[in-house]
Amino acid sequence: MKNHAIKLMRDFVVGVRVSTYNIETHKFTSKFDNINVLVGPRADIDKIKTEINKFTEGFTFVKQWREKAIDE
Repeated sequence: MKNHAIKLMRDFVVGVRVSTYNIETHKFTSKFDNINVLVGPRADIDKIKTEINKFTEGFTFVKQWREKAIDE
């Protein structure tokens, strides 16, 4: 997997959890978003996205992508 990301200028993940408290039921609910930020050549972005999708298959969080293709 690391060879696909070698030309990327940025490749990181931001995890965002939003929790709310229901005063009537005295319970918390949470929503978790996984934001993948990829910056670099389009071909490398597409390759690493495939690998990330394989790795996170079956996870229950909301996956979002932020991409900026900078071709050579």
